[in-house]
Amino acid sequence: MIILIDGFWGSGKTTLRYLLDGHSELKVSPSQESIISAFERNKNKSKFFSYKDIRLIREFLATSYYYNLELESSEGYLDHDINRNKLLFDFYEFEKYWINKLRKVDKWDNEKIINIIYSSIIKFYYQTEEFPINLKKVVVEDNNFNCHKFFLQEIKLSKLIVAKRSPSDNLVSLLNRETISNNYKTEGYKKYSFNYLVRSQHFPIRINNNYKITKKLKKEFPGRVYECDFKNLIYNTEDEMKKISKFLDIPYEDILSKPTHFGENIKFKNGDGILNKEKYTAESTFSNYQIELINQFEKKFPKYNFLSLSFLDFVFIKSFYLIKLFLRNTIKFFAKKLKSIYEG
Repeated sequence: MIILIDGFWGSGKTTLRYLLDGHSELKVSPSQESIISAFERNKNKSKFFSYKDIRLIREFLATSYYYNLELESSEGYLDHDINRNKLLFDFYEFEKYWINKLRKVDKWDNEKIINIIYSSIIKFYYQTEEFPINLKKVVVEDNNFNCHKFFLQEIKLSKLIVAKRSPSDNLVSLLNRETISNNYKTEGYKKYSFNYLVRSQHFPIRINNNYKITKKLKKEFPGRVYECDFKNLIYNTEDEMKKISKFLDIPYEDILSKPTHFGENIKFKNGDGILNKEKYTAESTFSNYQIELINQFEKKFPKYNFLSLSFLDFVFIKSFYLIKLFLRNTIKFFAKKLKSIYEG
């Protein structure tokens, strides 16, 4: 079984992974490879699996964080590991291993390929003698809600946990992200501001749209999708983890209420624990008006305060988002038409 954790950026995915770490019936991938979304993005090319060409799989993986594994292997520690534990992971041996495994498979499909790659990751991270194809493996995506239905359809023995957090708390977490010296991708954090995230990137709208996807999937795949509320996770950890253990059909163990990484306790850089408190809050970060504006995105008609300035601001932001969406979809439509004409 593959258990997928996903959620919007800053929603608590890493905290949940730390809490699942150490359970006797789970193997948690300590990195964030986002491999499933790569296969979803390239699903139209799966018709070429019959060629059994490894180069095709490399094309898929190049659109994920797969090659972060190579960097982490060479540096000897995981990029996000607060404790900087020494990592015993040989990327090149790992890659040769899963490629050889895959070449022995008669007929390739998404489920077999994804399972072999993730099982190989677990084997080499945890240095297991057996190939853990039948173990319950926990993996993490990176705010790729469009791959969730694909995942549940393609991976028959699978379950999805979506970490959920209010838009205001999500934004607070993102605004306080720090750049990492050896990771150029974190350079973008420097331009994060309230106006950038809310007015330019429309994050409150995108957050709510994502959770609408989750709501639909819960109906379509009953018993296979769980929404994990961040505040419940950190303030009522034991109760929330008991619910999750029931959802995953595993016995509750005390380790599920203790955030660990490879068995070691996890704390913030200042030594504080990561449970029972929020490092940053909306009240201490935003102005009253900014909080009021964010809250407008969570209201539904007729609960809007139509006479407030924040409502007019909300209407402007939502309208601008819909115009951008319309233009983007129109460009995509005509680009697709032109491509079919050119190729035809």
